[in-house]
Amino acid sequence: MIIHLFNSSLVSGPETLVIPALPSLEQELGEIRVGFLFEKRKGSAAESPVEYARRFGLRTFSVAVRRQLDFKAVRELADQLERLRPTIVHAHDVKASTYLALAALSLRLRKKGPLPWKMVSTHHGVHARHGAKIRAYELFYCYVVLRFFDLVLCVCSSDREILLRRGLDPRRVQVHLNGIDREEITSAERPRKSAEIRREWESSLGIDLQSKAVFGMAARLSREKNHALLLDALSHLKRERPDFAWTCLCFGTGSLEEALRERTEELGLGLDVHWAGYRPGLSGEMAGFDILISLSLGEGLPINLLEAGWSGTPVLAVCVDGVKDLLIGNELQLFRLAPNPPAEAVALQLTAMMRDVKTRQLSGSVFQQAVMKNFSGKSWKKGLIEAYRKLSS
Repeated sequence: MIIHLFNSSLVSGPETLVIPALPSLEQELGEIRVGFLFEKRKGSAAESPVEYARRFGLRTFSVAVRRQLDFKAVRELADQLERLRPTIVHAHDVKASTYLALAALSLRLRKKGPLPWKMVSTHHGVHARHGAKIRAYELFYCYVVLRFFDLVLCVCSSDREILLRRGLDPRRVQVHLNGIDREEITSAERPRKSAEIRREWESSLGIDLQSKAVFGMAARLSREKNHALLLDALSHLKRERPDFAWTCLCFGTGSLEEALRERTEELGLGLDVHWAGYRPGLSGEMAGFDILISLSLGEGLPINLLEAGWSGTPVLAVCVDGVKDLLIGNELQLFRLAPNPPAEAVALQLTAMMRDVKTRQLSGSVFQQAVMKNFSGKSWKKGLIEAYRKLSS
């Protein structure tokens, strides 16, 4: 049996990447279960990842976590693992990995010997962590927690380089690039599909998208996603090119929502930028965007850009961390941004993309081929199976 362990707070990149792939992996690897650290302080929101996993027919278990570090939860997790007797336990990111390491230590002390299963941790992005507390957790994760694991998987090349500089054994740190399968939307199908999606958005969101370019951003509303730069760039675009008709839809939720809404009004963008909240089916609606924008300060390897690739949607992205891995197969350089770009540079690139429809469409097509070739769900699953088998040999 293989167990995948997540922190239960919201359905985000790690969950949408891993959980849908697990049922098909059972055919190769045998029984798989999904465990959740159930965050009691999150209330009903903590239910969503558990419900999400059950939608795919996966067997789940939960361990209630009542505070930041809950030693009762550690003991309960240890008891669950002792009862289930897995061969591999695979934790995702900081909190799940920390609780797994503590549970393993508890069992070792209890049994006074080694454990019968191997431990894997996927590290989902160093540079995407901001704020003193979060950075402190990250350093504790790297310098203390990951030493307990038999294998550490990194979702991008730059993460592995950072972990090696922090002293991890290179034999135990492996790059495992993200990959997903979505519906392929050909260039011939895009106009019809885009029109269908926009009609649905107009109906559900109560907005007018006719005769406008539609920009999109799909990210939680937190500092590292850099929505503040997006607003400044769109303000600049509106001032400098009043002849362009556009709308920007920002999908996602987070702690900065109120502040971003206020900033939108201050910049006079209330009719142009729409904060559309969390949308469960957005992964299949990327063809509704003319351009997907990613301005993150740091990323692992972003799932939303992979989804855009499958739909042939052109991307304007800041080339940080895993984005560089992702765009390596995209030969067009026109629609990339250097890290920390000024708002004027973002606006200038949007202007270029809006003007040159042919090049924009070609960019989306080339990007699609790169994603389908190098970042498919099949590639991701093959890499994970190989890592598990090597670990077990």
